[in-house]
Amino acid sequence: MGFVMIDERAPWQRLGFKLKLGLRARSEAEWLPSNDLFGNQAARAEQIGLKAKLLAKQHQDVFSAMPNTNAAGDEVLAMVRQHLTTYHNDHAHNDHPPDNYRHYDRMAPADAGLHPLDRAARLV
Repeated sequence: MGFVMIDERAPWQRLGFKLKLGLRARSEAEWLPSNDLFGNQAARAEQIGLKAKLLAKQHQDVFSAMPNTNAAGDEVLAMVRQHLTTYHNDHAHNDHPPDNYRHYDRMAPADAGLHPLDRAARLV
């Protein structure tokens, strides 16, 4: 898979004043955006595919959690699930959602033993 850029300009050149570095307020509906920030859905799908490949083949290199963090991870996982149900419910129960990169907890039984933060990350 080769990453293809539609626009050769840097992100700050493309987005201008809309690109902000650091923390900023967002509406709750925009917390976990499903669209590519730069409008390149093919690149977004490729990034999600690469994420899945890295999680499958190099899990210990791309995910780590401190001991005794499962309870906090469960809270985050619940928040992500609730957000997806509330704001992205049109895809929540499809086996193959139109955007092809939200998995909505349809994981293999072996994934049930993953840390809750890992599970949450795989949902988006």
